[in-house]
Amino acid sequence: NALQEFSHHAEGHILNILALRSMAQAKYSPKNIGHFGLGFSHYAHFTSPIRRYPDLLVHRVIKSLLKCGRYELVLPPVQSSVGNFKKRPGAAPAKGLPKPPVKASSRVKMSTQEAAAWETAGIHCSANERRADEASRDVEAWLKCMFMRERLGDEYGGTVSAATSFGLFVLLDGLFVEGLIHITELGGEYFKFDEARQELRGERSGVRYGVGARVRVQVSRVDLDSRKIDFRIV
Repeated sequence: NALQEFSHHAEGHILNILALRSMAQAKYSPKNIGHFGLGFSHYAHFTSPIRRYPDLLVHRVIKSLLKCGRYELVLPPVQSSVGNFKKRPGAAPAKGLPKPPVKASSRVKMSTQEAAAWETAGIHCSANERRADEASRDVEAWLKCMFMRERLGDEYGGTVSAATSFGLFVLLDGLFVEGLIHITELGGEYFKFDEARQELRGERSGVRYGVGARVRVQVSRVDLDSRKIDFRIV
Protein backbone atom coordinates (compact mmCIF):
# COMPACT_ATOMS: atom_id res chain seq x y z
CA ASN A 1 0.00 0.00 0.00
CA ALA A 2 0.91 3.67 -0.02
CA LEU A 3 2.47 3.73 3.46
CA GLN A 4 4.71 0.79 2.58
CA GLU A 5 5.87 2.62 -0.54
CA PHE A 6 6.55 5.73 1.55
CA SER A 7 8.85 3.76 3.88
CA HIS A 8 11.33 3.28 1.02
CA HIS A 9 11.15 6.92 -0.07
CA ALA A 10 13.79 9.48 0.92
CA GLU A 11 11.05 11.82 2.21
CA GLY A 12 8.97 9.01 3.71
CA HIS A 13 8.41 10.83 6.99
CA ILE A 14 7.06 13.93 5.23
CA LEU A 15 4.78 11.82 3.02
CA ASN A 16 3.42 10.04 6.10
CA ILE A 17 2.59 13.42 7.66
CA LEU A 18 0.80 14.53 4.48
CA ALA A 19 -1.17 11.27 4.42
CA LEU A 20 -2.28 11.82 8.02
CA ARG A 21 -3.29 15.42 7.31
CA SER A 22 -5.49 14.29 4.42
CA MET A 23 -7.54 11.95 6.64
CA ALA A 24 -10.71 12.96 8.45
CA GLN A 25 -10.44 13.15 12.23
CA ALA A 26 -11.85 10.19 14.13
CA LYS A 27 -14.83 10.69 16.40
CA TYR A 28 -16.69 8.61 18.96
CA SER A 29 -20.17 7.54 17.97
CA PRO A 30 -22.65 4.75 18.84
CA LYS A 31 -22.99 4.04 15.10
CA ASN A 32 -20.54 1.32 14.09
CA ILE A 33 -19.59 2.39 10.56
CA GLY A 34 -16.38 0.34 10.46
CA HIS A 35 -12.92 1.57 9.61
CA PHE A 36 -12.18 2.77 6.08
CA GLY A 37 -8.38 2.66 6.36
CA LEU A 38 -8.26 -0.86 7.81
CA GLY A 39 -11.09 -2.14 5.61
CA PHE A 40 -13.14 -3.38 8.57
CA SER A 41 -16.95 -3.37 8.47
CA HIS A 42 -17.02 -3.28 12.30
CA TYR A 43 -14.49 -1.45 14.45
CA ALA A 44 -14.07 -0.30 18.05
CA HIS A 45 -11.00 1.39 19.50
CA PHE A 46 -9.91 1.15 23.12
CA THR A 47 -6.71 0.72 25.12
CA SER A 48 -5.68 -1.43 28.05
CA PRO A 49 -4.78 -0.21 30.58
CA ILE A 50 -7.49 2.44 30.41
CA ARG A 51 -6.14 5.85 29.38
CA ARG A 52 -9.29 7.84 28.60
CA TYR A 53 -12.99 7.83 29.39
CA PRO A 54 -14.09 6.18 26.09
CA ASP A 55 -11.78 3.26 27.02
CA LEU A 56 -13.62 2.95 30.33
CA LEU A 57 -17.00 2.83 28.58
CA VAL A 58 -15.87 0.09 26.18
CA HIS A 59 -14.38 -1.91 29.08
CA ARG A 60 -17.69 -1.64 30.94
CA VAL A 61 -19.62 -2.90 27.91
CA ILE A 62 -17.23 -5.85 27.43
CA LYS A 63 -17.37 -6.70 31.15
CA SER A 64 -21.17 -6.74 31.11
CA LEU A 65 -21.21 -8.97 28.00
CA LEU A 66 -18.83 -11.43 29.66
CA LYS A 67 -21.30 -11.63 32.55
CA CYS A 68 -24.20 -12.25 30.16
CA GLY A 69 -25.59 -8.83 30.93
CA ARG A 70 -25.99 -5.50 29.20
CA TYR A 71 -24.47 -2.15 30.07
CA GLU A 72 -26.90 0.74 29.99
CA LEU A 73 -25.48 4.24 29.79
CA VAL A 74 -27.18 6.87 31.92
CA LEU A 75 -26.14 10.50 31.73
CA PRO A 76 -26.50 12.47 34.97
CA PRO A 77 -27.05 16.26 35.06
CA VAL A 78 -23.28 16.81 35.46
CA GLN A 79 -20.80 16.73 32.56
CA SER A 80 -19.50 13.21 33.24
CA SER A 81 -21.02 9.92 32.12
CA VAL A 82 -21.94 7.02 34.39
CA GLY A 83 -23.74 3.78 33.75
CA ASN A 84 -25.32 0.90 35.56
CA PHE A 85 -25.14 -2.80 34.95
CA LYS A 86 -28.37 -4.71 34.43
CA LYS A 87 -28.24 -8.46 34.30
CA ARG A 88 -30.83 -10.21 32.18
CA PRO A 89 -33.37 -12.12 34.28
CA GLY A 90 -32.51 -15.81 34.49
CA ALA A 91 -29.11 -15.43 32.83
CA ALA A 92 -26.59 -18.09 33.85
CA PRO A 93 -23.03 -17.18 34.87
CA ALA A 94 -20.70 -16.95 31.89
CA LYS A 95 -18.14 -19.70 31.35
CA GLY A 96 -15.26 -18.20 29.40
CA LEU A 97 -16.00 -15.94 26.44
CA PRO A 98 -19.59 -15.90 25.21
CA LYS A 99 -20.31 -17.01 21.66
CA PRO A 100 -20.54 -14.03 19.30
CA PRO A 101 -24.11 -13.47 18.07
CA VAL A 102 -24.81 -13.80 14.37
CA LYS A 103 -26.48 -10.40 14.07
CA ALA A 104 -25.54 -8.47 17.15
CA SER A 105 -26.69 -5.13 15.77
CA SER A 106 -30.22 -6.37 15.13
CA ARG A 107 -30.49 -7.79 18.66
CA VAL A 108 -29.44 -4.57 20.43
CA LYS A 109 -32.56 -2.55 21.09
CA MET A 110 -32.04 0.83 22.69
CA SER A 111 -34.62 3.31 23.82
CA THR A 112 -34.60 6.78 22.30
CA GLN A 113 -33.29 8.15 25.59
CA GLU A 114 -30.41 5.64 25.77
CA ALA A 115 -29.47 6.18 22.12
CA ALA A 116 -29.38 9.94 22.75
CA ALA A 117 -27.20 9.34 25.83
CA TRP A 118 -24.61 7.40 23.80
CA GLU A 119 -24.67 10.05 21.07
CA THR A 120 -24.14 12.81 23.65
CA ALA A 121 -21.31 10.86 25.30
CA GLY A 122 -19.62 10.44 21.92
CA ILE A 123 -19.78 14.17 21.16
CA HIS A 124 -18.52 15.03 24.66
CA CYS A 125 -15.61 12.54 24.49
CA SER A 126 -14.61 13.63 20.98
CA ALA A 127 -14.54 17.30 21.99
CA ASN A 128 -12.46 16.59 25.09
CA GLU A 129 -10.01 14.48 23.11
CA ARG A 130 -9.54 17.35 20.63
CA ARG A 131 -8.91 19.69 23.54
CA ALA A 132 -6.37 17.30 25.08
CA ASP A 133 -4.58 16.95 21.74
CA GLU A 134 -4.40 20.73 21.36
CA ALA A 135 -2.99 21.08 24.88
CA SER A 136 -0.35 18.43 24.17
CA ARG A 137 0.66 20.12 20.90
CA ASP A 138 0.86 23.50 22.65
CA VAL A 139 3.16 22.16 25.38
CA GLU A 140 5.30 20.37 22.80
CA ALA A 141 5.59 23.55 20.70
CA TRP A 142 6.61 25.56 23.78
CA LEU A 143 9.31 23.04 24.71
CA LYS A 144 10.66 23.08 21.16
CA CYS A 145 10.82 26.88 21.26
CA MET A 146 12.69 26.73 24.58
CA PHE A 147 15.14 24.29 23.00
CA MET A 148 15.69 26.38 19.85
CA ARG A 149 15.93 29.70 21.70
CA GLU A 150 19.46 28.72 22.75
CA ARG A 151 20.36 27.98 19.13
CA LEU A 152 19.70 31.30 17.39
CA GLY A 153 22.05 31.67 14.44
CA ASP A 154 22.75 27.92 14.16
CA GLU A 155 22.39 26.26 10.77
CA TYR A 156 20.57 23.00 10.03
CA GLY A 157 19.54 20.88 7.11
CA GLY A 158 15.85 20.28 6.67
CA THR A 159 12.99 19.26 4.42
CA VAL A 160 10.07 21.40 3.28
CA SER A 161 7.02 19.90 5.00
CA ALA A 162 4.42 22.37 3.70
CA ALA A 163 4.15 25.23 1.24
CA THR A 164 1.76 28.15 1.69
CA SER A 165 1.10 31.51 0.10
CA PHE A 166 3.15 33.21 2.85
CA GLY A 167 6.15 30.88 3.03
CA LEU A 168 7.56 27.42 3.62
CA PHE A 169 7.44 25.20 6.68
CA VAL A 170 10.66 23.26 7.18
CA LEU A 171 11.22 20.19 9.36
CA LEU A 172 14.78 20.04 10.69
CA ASP A 173 16.73 16.81 10.29
CA GLY A 174 16.95 14.69 13.43
CA LEU A 175 15.29 17.27 15.70
CA PHE A 176 11.68 17.07 14.38
CA VAL A 177 11.41 20.81 14.97
CA GLU A 178 9.34 22.72 12.42
CA GLY A 179 9.70 26.40 11.60
CA LEU A 180 8.66 28.92 8.96
CA ILE A 181 10.69 30.52 6.19
CA HIS A 182 8.68 33.61 5.39
CA ILE A 183 8.26 34.32 1.69
CA THR A 184 10.25 37.57 2.11
CA GLU A 185 13.29 35.48 3.12
CA LEU A 186 13.37 33.54 -0.17
CA GLY A 187 15.07 36.22 -2.25
CA GLY A 188 14.53 39.51 -4.03
CA GLU A 189 11.81 38.37 -6.42
CA TYR A 190 8.11 37.60 -6.44
CA PHE A 191 7.15 34.02 -5.54
CA LYS A 192 3.80 32.62 -6.66
CA PHE A 193 2.05 29.86 -4.72
CA ASP A 194 0.92 26.88 -6.80
CA GLU A 195 -1.75 25.15 -4.71
CA ALA A 196 -2.06 22.13 -7.02
CA ARG A 197 1.67 21.39 -6.89
CA GLN A 198 2.07 22.63 -3.30
CA GLU A 199 5.07 24.77 -4.16
CA LEU A 200 6.35 28.34 -4.39
CA ARG A 201 7.84 29.34 -7.74
CA GLY A 202 9.94 32.42 -8.48
CA GLU A 203 8.54 34.39 -11.42
CA ARG A 204 11.93 35.65 -12.66
CA SER A 205 14.31 32.78 -11.87
CA GLY A 206 11.81 29.92 -12.03
CA VAL A 207 13.29 28.39 -8.85
CA ARG A 208 10.82 26.13 -7.09
CA TYR A 209 10.38 25.21 -3.46
CA GLY A 210 7.92 22.34 -2.94
CA VAL A 211 7.08 19.72 -0.35
CA GLY A 212 10.04 17.35 0.04
CA ALA A 213 12.63 19.89 -1.17
CA ARG A 214 15.92 19.87 0.72
CA VAL A 215 17.06 23.22 2.16
CA ARG A 216 19.64 24.55 4.59
CA VAL A 217 18.34 27.11 7.06
CA GLN A 218 19.46 29.32 9.90
CA VAL A 219 17.42 29.89 13.07
CA SER A 220 16.56 33.59 12.94
CA ARG A 221 13.79 34.11 15.53
CA VAL A 222 12.01 32.23 18.32
CA ASP A 223 8.80 33.54 19.92
CA LEU A 224 7.78 31.69 23.09
CA ASP A 225 4.47 33.55 23.43
CA SER A 226 3.19 32.59 19.98
CA ARG A 227 5.09 29.24 19.94
CA LYS A 228 6.68 30.09 16.58
CA ILE A 229 10.13 29.51 15.13
CA ASP A 230 11.40 31.43 12.10
CA PHE A 231 14.15 30.38 9.70
CA ARG A 232 16.00 32.03 6.85
CA ILE A 233 17.53 30.36 3.82
CA VAL A 234 21.31 29.95 4.00
